[in-house]
Amino acid sequence: QYNVGLDLGFFKNRLLVTAEAYYKETNDLLLEVQLPTTSGFTNALKNIGAISNQGFELAINTVNIDNKQFKWTSAFTFSLNRSEILDLGEKQEMFFTRNFYHKVRDEVIVRVGEPVGRFYGYIEDEVLNSENEIANSPHMNALENEVGQVKLRDVNGDGVVDTNDKVLIANTTPDFIGGLNNEFNYKNFDLSFFLRWSYGNDVINGNVSFLDRVGVGNWNTLQGYANHAFSPLNPQGSVHGSVPDTYSTLMRSSYVEDGSFLKVDYITLGYTLPKKLLTKVNINKLRVFGRVNNPFMITRYSWFDPEVSTGWGTVAKVGPGVDLGTYPRAVTYTLGASISF
Repeated sequence: QYNVGLDLGFFKNRLLVTAEAYYKETNDLLLEVQLPTTSGFTNALKNIGAISNQGFELAINTVNIDNKQFKWTSAFTFSLNRSEILDLGEKQEMFFTRNFYHKVRDEVIVRVGEPVGRFYGYIEDEVLNSENEIANSPHMNALENEVGQVKLRDVNGDGVVDTNDKVLIANTTPDFIGGLNNEFNYKNFDLSFFLRWSYGNDVINGNVSFLDRVGVGNWNTLQGYANHAFSPLNPQGSVHGSVPDTYSTLMRSSYVEDGSFLKVDYITLGYTLPKKLLTKVNINKLRVFGRVNNPFMITRYSWFDPEVSTGWGTVAKVGPGVDLGTYPRAVTYTLGASISF
């Protein structure tokens, strides 16, 4: 383990820069591993393997403007981390089941030389729209080869879609994260807000696994799926139609969404009453303020919030970033006052 840091100050400390690079190896990891069925047990905890983490962190604090009536300060943070599995004992790879849908198995992969947060499955290529397309497409061993069924990509090009065509389809750890805080003071008014972002991470939208059935039993269906589903009236539909839901047993790229986001964590506006009004009532300082938390965010994620990771145990650590029934964060409004005597 090592880390190298640097602290710099410029312009009479109106610009402060802190940078740090680090590397750390962790050995004898405690992992929940699968056992042979002949043992009578499904899994056990073992101290095996090793992982490395290396990254870079940067913090910049600035005083942008500072005069008698107006002051503006900013604080910027940037962080990235890269993990790598170095050793898994006797194995080169392990598979874990995240259980976002009970029929989908072994979708999380932990492989030597790869980072954590990798999901393994099939690439979905929309739908088999006609008998002619079926005749000219690779044969799928995992699904029914019928009109309206999900079409899977033949990755290795051998003319057959089977387990050999499963690939890495998601990375749920971000490329980098960061934040930006700004504070403004003008006479007796103050305004502050905090932005926070994550970039490059995928989210496994497990909610879709319960809402993507089209014409199957009493399952509810998302409007986006129903409107684009294949049917005799919509032969060019890009979503599977009323076919056997064997597709629900497979980890597919349609569960994967971009989890990058830009959030405004809070906005606060305050006003400090002039001292000449307070001396008469023996108050040293009185500030009234209004604050809104979680007012809005910008993201391509289709569900409530991409900043999620449901589950527990080893599998949630090696396969984070799964959304399943996560309750959305509330927008809250606060009015308050701070008084000092």
